[in-house]
Amino acid sequence: MSECITVRRATSEGVDVIVAIAASSALASQWGRERYEEMVSAAPCEVAVQRSLLVAELAGRPVGFASASALVTVAPAEAELENLAVLPAFQGRGVGGALLAAVLHWSAELGAGPVRLEVRSANAAALHLYRRHGFVQTGVRRGYYAAPLDDAICMECRLQ
Repeated sequence: MSECITVRRATSEGVDVIVAIAASSALASQWGRERYEEMVSAAPCEVAVQRSLLVAELAGRPVGFASASALVTVAPAEAELENLAVLPAFQGRGVGGALLAAVLHWSAELGAGPVRLEVRSANAAALHLYRRHGFVQTGVRRGYYAAPLDDAICMECRLQ
């Protein structure tokens, strides 16, 4: 029997859980609580950059999240997957794929052409996930990440 993964928009009440999920993953971007609070409190259509903070749940328990932004003042809009993390005990169960699919859907609804991201070169699981969802490498940023030092693989997915 497969598990039912639910993806929904994050609320301010869930920000502490998102921060904890990010902290559980050494490869996730470690942002402060304030940044996530800002993402859930920003009203749509008020700014040139739209933001989305999504939470994935299994059996009602938050187990992963993704954050994305889209510059909507250009045509087509340009979207970026900014962060994606899944609790270690739930990795390999489709949670990351469900979050990524939701980000791509959100981006398409905004009329995005490309969706871009950077990922640590050492993060083989993430690279595999992104390639499976149509992302291709567009470049490398040497020494982009610190603690530990790593290159960023730049990737892009063109939405139809």
